[in-house]
Amino acid sequence: MGGHVDHRLVRAAVERLGRPARYYADFPYLMELDPAESLLKGKMQHQLHPVSEMGLIAWQRSIAAHASQLSTFWNDVEEMRAAVEAYWALKRGLEIWYFD
Repeated sequence: MGGHVDHRLVRAAVERLGRPARYYADFPYLMELDPAESLLKGKMQHQLHPVSEMGLIAWQRSIAAHASQLSTFWNDVEEMRAAVEAYWALKRGLEIWYFD
């Protein structure tokens, strides 16, 4: 769930299969969720999948390896690390969304 074009294309392809699918709100792209997607979440179930502190570090490193993500959302690596950690601290995990 989020606004990145690659993510939208994969989602559309998966949904065409007609099989149950799982969705995750990809930070920071989830910050660009359109209103229709936000309403859709109201009809879905969700489950929290924990992310450890080591997982947080790996997540931050993976974002740092993509210069386009850094320049799109943050001024520098330190700002990105702080933003990802703040998001992670809310639930210490990622929510996976699905239709029951």
